[in-house]
Amino acid sequence: MSNPSAEDELDPAAAHIVAKVRWLMLISAATTGLAIAAVIGVIGYRVFRAEGSTPAEVTALLPKGARVVSTALGEDRIVVTLDVGGAIEIRTFDAKTLKPMGRLKFATEPPLWGGVGGGGPSADHHTTPTPALRADPPHKGEGRDRVRRSR
Repeated sequence: MSNPSAEDELDPAAAHIVAKVRWLMLISAATTGLAIAAVIGVIGYRVFRAEGSTPAEVTALLPKGARVVSTALGEDRIVVTLDVGGAIEIRTFDAKTLKPMGRLKFATEPPLWGGVGGGGPSADHHTTPTPALRADPPHKGEGRDRVRRSR
C-alpha cells in the first residue's frame, strides 16, 4: 500500500472521516499535554514549597534516670514513652516543628486498704475491713444468715 499523494483524491465520505480522526487526535494531544503540564506543575510546586523549610534539630532533655521505652509516629505527632523512676510518662511532639505538644504522666493509685495506717486489714490478713472500705459492699439481705430466736 502506498501513501496517498496529492494526486489521489479521496471521495467526500472518506475525506469527512479523515477530518474527524484528525480533530479527535488534536483533542487527544491537547488533553495529554494539559495533563502532563498539570503533573509537572504540582511537582514543581511541592519542590519549591518544601525548599524554604529547614529541617528542625531539637534536643529534648529527659529527667535524670529516665529511659526511653518506645517511640511512635502518627497523625503529624511523635510519641515518646518514658520510664521515669518506675513511673510511665508519655510525651508528644509535633512532627514538623519538633515542639512539645503535651505530656501525660501515669501514677499508681494507692491501695484501698492495708499497709501502715491504711485502716484496713492487718498484715496477717485475719481481720476484715470495715464495710465502708470493702471493695464489694453487702447487698440487701446479705449477711443475715443467723436465725433470730425469741427469748
